[in-house]
Amino acid sequence: MHMQKDKDFKVMIGQTALKKGMLDLGPNAFKLFIWFHGIKDGWVFQNKQVAATLGMSVRTMQYAKKEMVDKDYLWIEHEKRYDHYYIGPKMVTKFKKKYNIPLNKKVA
Repeated sequence: MHMQKDKDFKVMIGQTALKKGMLDLGPNAFKLFIWFHGIKDGWVFQNKQVAATLGMSVRTMQYAKKEMVDKDYLWIEHEKRYDHYYIGPKMVTKFKKKYNIPLNKKVA
């Protein structure tokens, strides 16, 4: 996994999205939401490393990720070689509308 050094960690997120996330997500999901906004493209999501970076167990991180998916803050498009992550309500909504996927519902 390509992790940035702490001193290089910068988050680009608008005030509206930040406030919405604070109200909609639990503390661990919000922490993961902020982390997603601070990483660069081209990273590989490895549960153990991300959980350690965020100071939580792998199980807690997985619950946080599930909460984000359930609340349309995260959508994971599974591909053959890599998964693509769509982060934030705007990106998730845009992706789901493009492919006629109902919001707040999982695809089997």
